[in-house]
Amino acid sequence: MKYKFNETNNITGYIKELLRQFNLPVYKVYKEGTTLINNRCYIKDNGIYKYFNGKFIEISPFEYNKKILNGSRNLKINSSVYDTYTHEYFGRYLRFLRDYKNLNLMPLYNCFSYNKPFELVYNLEISENERFDLITTDQHYDYYIIPVTFNTEYTIAIDSPRPFEMCTLIYTGSELLDISEELIKKTYIRKAGSKYTSPFIFKTINSADYDYWKYEDYFKLLLKLPKGINSSITILEGNYLSCTSIQTGALTGDYIVNDQFFDRASVQITPPTKLSLLEVNDGISYPFADRIVEYLLENAITNNEWIDGNIQRVQDIIYKNKSFKGIYGLWDSYLKNNIYNLCNTERMKINQAVITNADTHERIEKFKSVRFVDSNSDLLYYVDKDVESLLRSK
Repeated sequence: MKYKFNETNNITGYIKELLRQFNLPVYKVYKEGTTLINNRCYIKDNGIYKYFNGKFIEISPFEYNKKILNGSRNLKINSSVYDTYTHEYFGRYLRFLRDYKNLNLMPLYNCFSYNKPFELVYNLEISENERFDLITTDQHYDYYIIPVTFNTEYTIAIDSPRPFEMCTLIYTGSELLDISEELIKKTYIRKAGSKYTSPFIFKTINSADYDYWKYEDYFKLLLKLPKGINSSITILEGNYLSCTSIQTGALTGDYIVNDQFFDRASVQITPPTKLSLLEVNDGISYPFADRIVEYLLENAITNNEWIDGNIQRVQDIIYKNKSFKGIYGLWDSYLKNNIYNLCNTERMKINQAVITNADTHERIEKFKSVRFVDSNSDLLYYVDKDVESLLRSK
């Protein structure tokens, strides 16, 4: 099933109710590499800390999903449809899961929505040879506003045979703030065109370098597209170029990206599998991959698992004929890599069965004898439905 914007169904209703009940903190999660801003509060482990003059000062304890006075928010349900407001709020929730729980579902979330700015007229000379015109009433262009974060790479897939423009700015929902002029000049790009099958990377600036962090809630990516572009638009938070053209190295067990070998053990967050949001270009921009539902409904075993026995059951199956190096009931990188290895091995068996057997009947029968694992799309190193089927067969 493909879920779409502005639809009403059980899953979108579940998402809205989940976001209504969840107490989403307004503070950023501190992790290694986080750009720290003086006088700003962060969630760190089980506490809320203020960063001041190079030190963390604890303000209060932090408990997951507990309401914080003036420090958490909940989705307001104004309708039953999956609208832009719900989608953008959903993105904030998924970012929090990624940063605090280390459960990265962002590869399954499309940052793009059909959100358009209100009537704006803005003209800016970028350089002697470049000029940016933002006139939302111009019938020759479509303008889209996408919430983004600072110092982040975005993978953008769009089919446009004609030139289009993009930049970041500070947009409150009704007006551009004056600081937008500086931002536009620093980030403005005019592309001659692009193909959906060849995504490109757009990187936002570092807020600490320019003291923009106070405007983060209004930090947006603006797309200016010529009318008549019949393309799906997918914008993923992160660099997923390696997930668009991948072949399996049958002999080495490594994977190949652009004819270069990479060690899969070095890839923890971004799995070397194709992402379904980058595979479909039918003119419709889908808000999220179908597979995200498994994780939201807790039908997948992840590092967020609260039943230790589920993880131990997975470990018992995977390490049945191997020496076990981890801790039972604890999800770690060693386990994640072995899950990927297991699924990848099954897929290679299928590929070899199809490729090496010339006789059609024999090929089909051998294909049927191997339990299929769809590890070629949206495998996030966790036990989803396909992996569960594989484990049951062991």
